[in-house]
Amino acid sequence: MVILYVSCKGQKNECTYPLIYKSPMGGIVDMVRYRANYRLNEILILNKDSTYVYKMCAQLENGRWAAKGDTVFLYCESRRFHIDSLNYEKKYYEGTICPELPDIWIVKKNKIKNAFDKTVLLKE
Repeated sequence: MVILYVSCKGQKNECTYPLIYKSPMGGIVDMVRYRANYRLNEILILNKDSTYVYKMCAQLENGRWAAKGDTVFLYCESRRFHIDSLNYEKKYYEGTICPELPDIWIVKKNKIKNAFDKTVLLKE
């Protein structure tokens, strides 16, 4: 098991799982404050068994995570739309395909930031 030392407190840097990160709720003020993008109602849950759940506005993604230092790698195993009928529509098919490369997030104190699109989620 890998411990996210920058995100956890305690004598031995142990985490209390699950680690839950959510979208800021302050509108444009938070976008300026965190110098980042964010989407409403997104939640990233990192479980102790190295699985994760990423709930986005239209989709749900599951997979495995790994960490090295302050970097978290999300390896997608399944991605589906919340509206089940969209999972079978040809025009939305690409939205259900997991990327071959992991999604990379950087942990800083009480937040986690996507390395590619600069989305920020705050630790609950």
